[in-house]
Amino acid sequence: MGARFTTGFPRLDRPDSARTSEPSDPADYKGQHRRPSSFRTQHVKGATMSDLNAHTTAFMSTFNDGDYDKMLGLLSPDCVYMDPNGIEHKGVDAIGASLKSIFDGTLGSVQYTVSSTMLDEPSDRALVAWTMMMTAADGQQSCVDGLDILDFRDGKLISKNAFCKANGLAIRSVK
Repeated sequence: MGARFTTGFPRLDRPDSARTSEPSDPADYKGQHRRPSSFRTQHVKGATMSDLNAHTTAFMSTFNDGDYDKMLGLLSPDCVYMDPNGIEHKGVDAIGASLKSIFDGTLGSVQYTVSSTMLDEPSDRALVAWTMMMTAADGQQSCVDGLDILDFRDGKLISKNAFCKANGLAIRSVK
């Protein structure tokens, strides 16, 4: 008899009494993917975009629009950015300096494509999977895939934690 594995994540969209019908073996789902309800997006005819979705979209669009000043304006004064190398940047000026190369042409022409966004409305957190395509002046293209964890408070970004898939391993020293 094979081992049984569980995800450890209860179904959040049903009361406890209704959860008993859920299969306890992931193989019983037969390829179905389930997420907690707070990550589901409901599309209702005539409904407006949520505040979290609007804030996330506004922030991410600044990169494709090349709008450095708008990006800075969406940051909370105490915002923290953890870059893909594990370096922490605190405050608008430090974050601006760390992201400037995306906006000033140092990396060439940059275009982000968002492949997936998951919103957790109760915690004002968004997970954004993306691909960044960079085109150098000579036409050479390169890209990197990544994920941002974005936290908002009162419409301002308070935390951006960025992860990238890389060809090499980034190792940092431990203090």
